[in-house]
Amino acid sequence: MATWDLRDAALDFHDRYCVDCKLRKPSGFPSLSKLVAERDQRHVEAERERSRASAEAEDALHKRQAVRAALQAKLPPLSSAIIEHIGDLDLNRTEENRARVVESAQLAARHFTDDVVSYVVVLTETEYWFQETGLLVLDAVNADPVRIARLAISALARSSSMRVAARILERHAAHIEPERLAPALPAIMHIANPGHSSFAMVEPPPAEPALLRSLYRTHREAVDVTIEALISSYTDTRIDLAARSISAIGVEDPSIFKTHRRTMVATFVRAASLVHDFDEYHRGVHDLQSAIIAAFFQFPDEIDQLISEYLQGATDDQMQRAMTLYERFMSVDRRFDAAPVDANSKPHRIAFSRVLWAATTLTTAEPLRVVASAFHGKPDHLVEIARAEIDGLIGAMLLMDQRVQQHEDSQPTEPQDFLHHLESANKRETLAGLAASFAKWAAIAAKSDPLLRRKLIACFDHIPEGREGLRGRFLKQLAEFGDTVDGFHLILPFLYQNLVCASPLLRAYAAETIAELPSTAHRNLPPLVYEAFSVLLYDPYVIVHQAAIHALRQFALPQELMRNATRAVLTVIRAYESNQKEARFLIDAISWLAAELKRSGNADKNVARFLVSVLCKIEPETLRYEIRWCARSLSGTYGFVDVVMRILPFVDGRDNDDEIDLLDRIPPEEVLRRKSELCAIGVQLATDQMWITARIVETLTRAAAWHDARQLLEDAIAAVPNTVQMRMRRMTLQSLLISARLEESIADGAVGNAAALDKEWQDFQVSKAEFIQDAQERRSRTGFPGSL
Repeated sequence: MATWDLRDAALDFHDRYCVDCKLRKPSGFPSLSKLVAERDQRHVEAERERSRASAEAEDALHKRQAVRAALQAKLPPLSSAIIEHIGDLDLNRTEENRARVVESAQLAARHFTDDVVSYVVVLTETEYWFQETGLLVLDAVNADPVRIARLAISALARSSSMRVAARILERHAAHIEPERLAPALPAIMHIANPGHSSFAMVEPPPAEPALLRSLYRTHREAVDVTIEALISSYTDTRIDLAARSISAIGVEDPSIFKTHRRTMVATFVRAASLVHDFDEYHRGVHDLQSAIIAAFFQFPDEIDQLISEYLQGATDDQMQRAMTLYERFMSVDRRFDAAPVDANSKPHRIAFSRVLWAATTLTTAEPLRVVASAFHGKPDHLVEIARAEIDGLIGAMLLMDQRVQQHEDSQPTEPQDFLHHLESANKRETLAGLAASFAKWAAIAAKSDPLLRRKLIACFDHIPEGREGLRGRFLKQLAEFGDTVDGFHLILPFLYQNLVCASPLLRAYAAETIAELPSTAHRNLPPLVYEAFSVLLYDPYVIVHQAAIHALRQFALPQELMRNATRAVLTVIRAYESNQKEARFLIDAISWLAAELKRSGNADKNVARFLVSVLCKIEPETLRYEIRWCARSLSGTYGFVDVVMRILPFVDGRDNDDEIDLLDRIPPEEVLRRKSELCAIGVQLATDQMWITARIVETLTRAAAWHDARQLLEDAIAAVPNTVQMRMRRMTLQSLLISARLEESIADGAVGNAAALDKEWQDFQVSKAEFIQDAQERRSRTGFPGSL
């Protein structure tokens, strides 16, 4: 039995099996007699409390009935009927009775005498269950607006009937008493901009900001004080409530951003040390971030100045959060189909220049990763900004490459521990990635402008000797120029030059560049370039032939060169077949070769079997993530079933459909050849990964191995422990077993077994329903820790 608390499980066990037991011996863990005594005492106390509360409620009801009876005695008949409706609602608090009282006020307001209205006011003030009804009634009969406003504020202060109270208060805003307003403001702020629920599947209620905006016009100081108090509480939920309020008001009155800009920025940047329940992922004051973004686009200079102030002497964490703001400023509305931002957009230009500056000056890892995320991918809607800032991008690219070189030169010559090596490699990757990103953004920004294209080509041509990494990264990004004939002609000489140069690094980058070229460029690529690329497949340097083989997956070589390419790739596979360190590259090479041989109609059974044998040597943990690409071409090959069987025990979740679906690709004759091993795997996995067992059963039946499928299920049921925890799993396997027996009987022509199997199925359904009902009863009693 699954419970929050072990004591609940022990009590459940006692109630089921130990109440009449004469053989029980105390073992001390847990002490059932003590737990039962405590549980019974709690039940007694709870029953006593329920009796007391029920008596108090009954007494209060009698008193209210006496008051209503006395009031009805002096009222005219129709007014007395209204009191009677209220009495009905008091006795039976249904929506129907509540609606009857409200409709009486809407349709017969003149019968609500002063005595009736006074009674409604008192009941609204004192009875929680009548609060919403009372507000609606008083509003419908046009009672004293000051009193209505006071009651609405009181309801909001208690977070009771908030939306009804807010709508009524909005209509009576002119009669609000300022000294009573402050306790109600948090509820009004929540209604104005509810935000997202902590539960992902729950839709937030609609925003109703009209009341809050009205109050900001008439009671600005009270609203500002409450916002500052909420932010200064340094609690995530309250800070975000204040931030959402600022955003709701800022749509109509942007001056609120100026009023609270310093508090917002300071709290966000220093959240890790100020916010008590701060958590970057779950309690990261994300609504405050959204409010700062809105403020920045209203007052970019002021917000930028504040953030810059907090950057002075900031810790790494504060630097990261400040850079996060600039990264968010850049990425607002960032979509591939978004309209380009105007080049003169001041907020975007400020954010862009700040992040670009940070990339060339920051030294710590986390802030640099934030900067890298800002320039990840393509510029999309910022392409005009990138075009306007292209000189900065080029300069930043050169500086980042210099930092890569400095980082490499600063590494100690003596061996370092693994953690130091990993941190160093990550930092180098971040710096090199930023240099490549700057080159990509510059290339995309320049590709539609002939002058800028030539400017970038001139920059590439003047890269000094010895900076091969920069030259290669730059060349790879210049593939963006391949969209146009003029741009393609500009990069073609450099592409060929690097394909045949002496530097292995540049040859590898040239191979990657060919893979990055658009399809229009490939149609115009001279045969000489493809021939030079084909030579790289035989290149003795690992970095070169691996880059070339990876590139083959992105484009098709001319047919006259393809035969030579397949021979080269097969040669490389033979050289790598026992090298586990290069397993992922080996899988890529195998999947390309197998697919190409199948496409061209030159598939050779011996080659296919060799490729499968190589796959069988790869560690299953590595193979399972990439095997789907090979399966498309090799699934019908003799021995591929062995590859699948090696992977299945390592599938670790229901969402790994690609690996499990490989069972469907195994030919029936291969299933029959290895059915014993498949059954053994099915039994092995029945306890922890039953769905794989079920798929193996399905595979066996597809190959008409009815007897083996039935035997597998019988063995699987025997292998699963007969415990409450495993009962549903055993039942699922039992249902499959009955189905398998029926299919086996039909296949054997033993139709007479159908009646017995039908009865077995009916009995199984009854026992399953009883178990489910019992499980639901257990959950209803132990959903939360009752012993706490």
